[in-house]
Amino acid sequence: MKPESILKKITKVIKNNLKLIVYLISLIIIAWFAYYNYNTLYSNIIAQKEIDKSEIIAKKQKVNIDLLNKINTNIIEKKESLEQYNQEILSPFK
Repeated sequence: MKPESILKKITKVIKNNLKLIVYLISLIIIAWFAYYNYNTLYSNIIAQKEIDKSEIIAKKQKVNIDLLNKINTNIIEKKESLEQYNQEILSPFK
């Protein structure tokens, strides 16, 4: 076979199936975009879940810190009141 005849056959096949080739290329491009967008969306969902977990932990820690501050304040107030009470009781003996 001559190279020209092979080339003619190839061009004839391409011309006859041009729509099919265009559809296949379009399908490949659409599939790639869909896959890329899916991966991006999935990554964003995972990142948002991690952010939500971090926010929940931060809120719990803030609540714990607030509770510890209240307990500490309460202890200091009780200590001060006990010191005052001791001074009142022990004042006659000084």
